[in-house]
Amino acid sequence: MRKAGMKFLANFFEPTKGGGGHFERVSSNMGKFIMPLQRKMRELPDAGNFLQRWLNDGVIQMFDATPGSQAARGFSAAIMGAKPNRRSNQPMSHARIYRALTNEPSAGNMRIKERETYDFIRSYLDQAVTKLRGRAFRWATSRKTTSPKSGART
Repeated sequence: MRKAGMKFLANFFEPTKGGGGHFERVSSNMGKFIMPLQRKMRELPDAGNFLQRWLNDGVIQMFDATPGSQAARGFSAAIMGAKPNRRSNQPMSHARIYRALTNEPSAGNMRIKERETYDFIRSYLDQAVTKLRGRAFRWATSRKTTSPKSGART
């Protein structure tokens, strides 16, 4: 882009004087939300500890997915408590938070830690909607969730 004479655009994506470009800024800003969110989700009471998550989402699933382990599936179920070809299930607290985000009245049925996580996500989404509306982005809301609609009127 620089060679084609578009120095401003080239500096936007990859500055010549060091520092982060557009993608680094986006990643950094998203990380400021994602990392605390991930921490909050892991601290929920039913999320399990590191070892439980590692066993359920790693070792047991890899063993079940190994070709030729059909004969050993009984071993897997008996020793490790795994069901063949099972998928990882999210904790119930994650499902309650999701339900509350898509259906506000169900937010009253959440536990304290879940409510904190819900409020954190909801405030982030509300800030994003406010910024988009401030930039004259057309935004429509439905009963179930808040999502962008192309050509929708506010």
